[in-house]
Amino acid sequence: MVKASNRTIWMTPLLIVLLLLVTVSGAKAAPMVRVGLTVGGSAVRIRGSGLLIDPNGNVVTEINNSNLNLTAGSGQVWLSDTPYSFLRATPSSSGIDTYLQVNDKPYRGDLIISSSVGGIQVVNELGLEDYLLGVVPQEMSPSWPLEALKAQAVAARTFTLKNMNKHHVDGFDLCDTSHCQVYGGVAAEHEATSIAVGDTAGLVLKYDGDLIDAYYHASSGGRTETAGAAWGQDRPYLTVVDEEVDLADPYAFWEVSFSSEELGERLGRAGYPVGPVERIEISKRTPSGRAASVFVQGVYGTAEIAGTRLRQVLNLRSTLFDIDGQTVGEEAVWQERQQVVALVQGRNNSFTTGVPSGTHVITTGGTVVLKSRTASGDISRGKGKAEIILQGRGYGHGVGMSQWGAKNLAESQKEADKDIFVRILTHYYNGVTIEPY
Repeated sequence: MVKASNRTIWMTPLLIVLLLLVTVSGAKAAPMVRVGLTVGGSAVRIRGSGLLIDPNGNVVTEINNSNLNLTAGSGQVWLSDTPYSFLRATPSSSGIDTYLQVNDKPYRGDLIISSSVGGIQVVNELGLEDYLLGVVPQEMSPSWPLEALKAQAVAARTFTLKNMNKHHVDGFDLCDTSHCQVYGGVAAEHEATSIAVGDTAGLVLKYDGDLIDAYYHASSGGRTETAGAAWGQDRPYLTVVDEEVDLADPYAFWEVSFSSEELGERLGRAGYPVGPVERIEISKRTPSGRAASVFVQGVYGTAEIAGTRLRQVLNLRSTLFDIDGQTVGEEAVWQERQQVVALVQGRNNSFTTGVPSGTHVITTGGTVVLKSRTASGDISRGKGKAEIILQGRGYGHGVGMSQWGAKNLAESQKEADKDIFVRILTHYYNGVTIEPY
């Protein structure tokens, strides 16, 4: 019997069975995700409303909105003086606060607490869509256009399912840092990103029927990178994609500088004992123009360093950079140039023009001062007191979807256009389909 409004509807057993079969066959169970939380130390504080259960399924104690202190030691997790191989905290299905907290930070789903080599380990087990509620606002600003947020939700969902075994040896699926995807739990959730997750529920990216590696990054600097150039293995859907540079993008242009001695010290600590740098040259570039290999000559020797490795050593925003410099002394070889070639981009066209060094340009992101560069942009060399300057564009590995590029594409479309997020995704991932997982 089903009661609808003020009417009572009687159903035969056969009809009930048929309805159940339709429901079961037409629905696909949402995957569960196990997220390793960053807690640190050998103790953790659990709070909320729920139950604490031992490995045999027995209730150890109730969690009644009071602190429950657990510690790790001797390969066990301890509650007071009693050791367990692990404990599961499951939230109450009713009550004002149904979220369990880890050190005062709330999470959806269950918590699995155990001992690990590094101390105590807490794994948050929850449904895929609930997990994404705490990921999307951490990976993209909730203030950005909804269509960009929807593109991020689909990319994040695809990345999650594709990388479910990334931390298998650690006892969970994904971590909560940028090594996988940044996850902040309930505290990170936002209405706008929750709408984006809901509007795209279940949708993923596929190529030839298989989930893709849905990599994404902050800013491409105007051109994305191939997977092969970044990590040595090409994907047919991760190719070089050109796009407009949004001058409001804080990573559109960047610059860092080092003295010859400072650069030599940084390289020495990383295992390249070349001494004070006399010459640095981009010896090979990738298809997108990024630094694939960099040659360095110092007082004590030389080194050939992969661009990706140099980015790690010098903490650069990307490998899409040129090399410039100025030398103070008798043998100045990094010369000041009086003209800067500026690329001016609009919605429908672009052009280049020469402007004096130091020119102030008003952009949508504020005032930018254009600085001079060397002619080649690939080589710096000199003796004496020197400053080596790296001038670059973009932030991240450059593979897949550019988040700032997605924002720019969403803002450039008419509000009446529907499913702009599909255009964004197919712009960055070549030849993919967007379908339920």
